[in-house]
Amino acid sequence: MSLWNPLSPENIHNPYPMYEQLRAESPIYKAQTGEWIFTKYEDVKYILTNRSFGSGNRKNWIDRGVEYLAQKDIDLAYIAEAMNNFILQLDPPAHTRIRRFVTENWDKNGVEKIIEKNTKILINQIKTGEFDIVESFAAKLPSMTTARIMGLPMADHQYLHDLSSEMIKALDLYVDLKELVRLNDASKKFIEYFREKINDHNLDDGLLKHLLAINKKATEPLNEKELTSVFIFLFVASEETSVSFLGTTLFNVIHHGLQPTLINKSTLKTKIEEFLRYDSPVQLLGRIASEDAVIGNTKIKQGDTLTLCIGAANRDPEAFVNPNEIQLDRNPKHLTFGKGTHYCLGDWLAKSVAEIAIKEVLVSFKNLQIVSPPANWYNNIAIRGFRSLRVSAS
Repeated sequence: MSLWNPLSPENIHNPYPMYEQLRAESPIYKAQTGEWIFTKYEDVKYILTNRSFGSGNRKNWIDRGVEYLAQKDIDLAYIAEAMNNFILQLDPPAHTRIRRFVTENWDKNGVEKIIEKNTKILINQIKTGEFDIVESFAAKLPSMTTARIMGLPMADHQYLHDLSSEMIKALDLYVDLKELVRLNDASKKFIEYFREKINDHNLDDGLLKHLLAINKKATEPLNEKELTSVFIFLFVASEETSVSFLGTTLFNVIHHGLQPTLINKSTLKTKIEEFLRYDSPVQLLGRIASEDAVIGNTKIKQGDTLTLCIGAANRDPEAFVNPNEIQLDRNPKHLTFGKGTHYCLGDWLAKSVAEIAIKEVLVSFKNLQIVSPPANWYNNIAIRGFRSLRVSAS
């Protein structure tokens, strides 16, 4: 029986026992699909920080798939176009160029006020009693916030959230043809949306307008296709993982009875790090070996595909004492946002959204109780989350 079975409903709901068995029996495991599965903290950290392992394998896989299907008269070219400049799937020097363009020109001033305003808007729409805290709050806040930051119309945030929910499947390891067709349709709509915004001379002030102005003055400006892909990535990356993390963290706070402990804290900054470690929104990352390597006693050949289990690394008992427990006084050096060259450029935004939103929820709703367990889990083994959590509050 295979130790690697991430698509089973049981493991989608709770992959940690599978990770634990892999770490104990075969921490570097050759899956039946051909890739190497890594579950130990030090191995995952080493690969993330070693330039002998590139991140472009997912993009190359999609490009090859699109080319192959085109020969069968199945046109999925929009996927490749939309993802052409997804930073997390590029390697230097292309990665360096795009990352610098974003990080050097992303003004963080005013972001916390945007999060606070949107949080209060959503909470004021919820009546105490029984409600779905994901559908009415966690699923809406990130898209509202990202839309405001980018200077997009607030009326568009739900439409963009729906597209983002389809687009995030691009990060999954196993995608069937039906999912690729839906992904292609979402890519097409995203491209059309942002292409229209790029050519809109009446954009509201925000990140989008600012980056376009900077690009016009650049010595080597990004072209329209590159800009479109960058903007799609910024929306998808900052929105969908925040939705999943808000949902799982609110569940863990309520399920583990932590509301009384957290409600009187002036800040959740250090506590958020422990929740990120305990239940990472990003569970898996892909890498490809750009040269032969040896990790432990395992020989990795050039071109081999590697799957890094972030959720497993974050619960490695050799890195964290009692890893299956939430310890709020812990200051964990988790790998949730990656490490090295590809460290997540939006980590500060995800943390800010979580800190402000969870604090406001705990203050606004007393005695939160879970009515029914998390439901409608993401059909995505790379991103952990669910779309429904019914709670009650007084």
